[in-house]
Amino acid sequence: MSHPLYVAIVWHMHQPIYVDPEQRDLALLPWVRLHTAKDYLHMAEVLTRYPNVHVTFNVVPSLLVQMEDFAQGRTHDRLWLLGTQKEWSREEKLYLLNICFGHDPDRVIRKYPRYQELFEHHGDALSDPDAFGAQDYRDLVAWFNLAWIDPTRLERDEDLNRLVLKGHGFTISDILLVHRKQQEIARKVIPLYRKLQRKGSLELSTTPFYHPILPLLEDNMSAREATPDIPLPDPPFSFPEDVGAQLRLARKAYRRWFGRMPVGLWPSEGAVSQAILPWVLEGGFTWLASDEGVLGKSISKYFERDAHGFVTEPRLLYHPYRTLIDGMLGPAIIFRDRELSDKIGFQYHSWPGGQAAEDLVLRLKMIRQRIDDPDNPYLVSIILDGENCWESYEHNGDPFLESLYLRLSEDEELEAVTVGEYVRRFPPKCMLARLAAGSWIRADLTTWIGDPEHNLAWGLLERARNDVKGWKGSGRKEAQEALYIAEGSDWFWWYSHRNTSDQDAMYDRIFRGYLKKSYTERGVSYPPDLDVPIAGRWDKPHSRPPRHSISPHLQAHPLLPDDWKNAGVVLPAVSTGAMQTSDGGVEALYFGTDSHNLYLRLELSASLDEKTATIYIADGFKPWNVNLRHSGTRVDARIGWVVESTHGQPPFLYRAMGYDAWQAIGPVHSALGDRVLEVSLPLNRLGLPANEKIRFLVTLTDTSGGQELLLGEPLSITASPD
Repeated sequence: MSHPLYVAIVWHMHQPIYVDPEQRDLALLPWVRLHTAKDYLHMAEVLTRYPNVHVTFNVVPSLLVQMEDFAQGRTHDRLWLLGTQKEWSREEKLYLLNICFGHDPDRVIRKYPRYQELFEHHGDALSDPDAFGAQDYRDLVAWFNLAWIDPTRLERDEDLNRLVLKGHGFTISDILLVHRKQQEIARKVIPLYRKLQRKGSLELSTTPFYHPILPLLEDNMSAREATPDIPLPDPPFSFPEDVGAQLRLARKAYRRWFGRMPVGLWPSEGAVSQAILPWVLEGGFTWLASDEGVLGKSISKYFERDAHGFVTEPRLLYHPYRTLIDGMLGPAIIFRDRELSDKIGFQYHSWPGGQAAEDLVLRLKMIRQRIDDPDNPYLVSIILDGENCWESYEHNGDPFLESLYLRLSEDEELEAVTVGEYVRRFPPKCMLARLAAGSWIRADLTTWIGDPEHNLAWGLLERARNDVKGWKGSGRKEAQEALYIAEGSDWFWWYSHRNTSDQDAMYDRIFRGYLKKSYTERGVSYPPDLDVPIAGRWDKPHSRPPRHSISPHLQAHPLLPDDWKNAGVVLPAVSTGAMQTSDGGVEALYFGTDSHNLYLRLELSASLDEKTATIYIADGFKPWNVNLRHSGTRVDARIGWVVESTHGQPPFLYRAMGYDAWQAIGPVHSALGDRVLEVSLPLNRLGLPANEKIRFLVTLTDTSGGQELLLGEPLSITASPD
């Protein structure tokens, strides 16, 4: 029998709990309402037009419970309420200004003249909120809400289209009309999901109820499996029973919403470990999913990709594995293709929709060709957010999704399936002796633990959880629910030094609010340190010049030694959204000088054995090159020197000769660790005088030497010895 290439697309739908811990009917942020109006129903409606395309929606219970409350009028969010006011305080105006321009300027805001007009004066209003009058704020709120509705619905709904054509001068009645339409949309989501699941074109999988990181609930120490030297809270958080509780809550709610028990699980953030598998099996789940990096660590095989981004050993990645639990069969597990998933999440939005869909389909067909085994079934798993990426797509992703689903419907070499139906048809044959601990980001857990804010938050949670564990009086159930909410991954995501948003303080307030609630529900006073914000207590790392000259001893220690503390540092850009690329990459480049040498320390989040790490030193050099060595990408910098380490080998120094020619100078004084490279370069060889401005640029390529993984923007920094 000749098989097509089976394709499992999993759209992950998720929002954390935004409900005010002190006011059950108030959501502090509007994202459940807004994504419901724009994405959750829309994604299912597109699917109805392609019955031969079967996909999986992973729906987080913390999202659905809030959607249901909003649909039934049991909760309103702060933005909803502000939109119905006639006037606003200065603080409320600033809140509206910070929230209501949260659209892609080119894809959305500039489509509507009045919205664009307000956007052009955004900066003036932030400086002086009174620069906008009451009508300006009302129009701003109206346009923000309108633009957060699926554009197809805006075009086809007579009432909404009338408001779009009106364009300005909106009234409170107009805003209330938009709110009613958003509620109508919310009431349709679960029934349509239920209908599509009955028809078999949609599988609904789930996630632990409040979206916690399961390995870290089981034991914080699991973070050290992937990152041995990571700082952890003391004592660590370890409540394995909460893993089972969050899964049971999810299954119970799922059955109420969809009339059956779920069989599929996307563990929050794709975070898994061997220790959570008994809980998954006990919960009745037959399959779960994670990232290709976790599979690589589980089988001690890094998935190399060629210059075009294709896995060089596709037969290892593109099929489910059967987990083992103490020698017994556990649930099946699939692993997402990181390249294809991230193309949808972060790249295709800048392409015409049809062209992006064609590229994806051609890549899938090329994968089938490279597998070259049509007599056996193979599964490519594409798993990503089903909501956040579409803001940057043309018409909320419709041209891409329609073209993709049509091509999948018609191409005989491809078949779009749900994960569950594939696993039932083709039970896994390959066994996974041990599942490595890790997530879909860098195949580790460092996004949610290890930073000072992380560890303080885990410590406060551990103390509150222990207090509830020993409580026998009234209020225990409510206190326990508050702690389950506080276990959610989102609070720790925003505590990470890699992520920031305009709502950091709000997320911090919600997290600490639920910790407080765990005490007040039991009628006891909460510890006063819960009144002290966690967010902002430590400055997030930033790029800075050297504080003093340095003369470090090169040893490549995994933790930054004291003799590097005064070095300058260049850091990757901080993510400002709820999505992040899943590749390992540069953590930091430290640099400094003394009277004789330039010192560089490169820290990565993946092993040097898996990468070619290239450090470019630029500006003020003659001769110079302007193209990167491996990709030929042109940069706005005069590159004079390059330090390069390939596959964990000692680094080599190259000099630019102009016209993209490079002179190999030779090895340099260095120290190499698993994820750290340190070098010293004589200043007299570089021709780098004191007080010269230099710029650093770091690229990584995979072990095939072809794919560019990270391109940091050059940053001008003065490196001056004392």
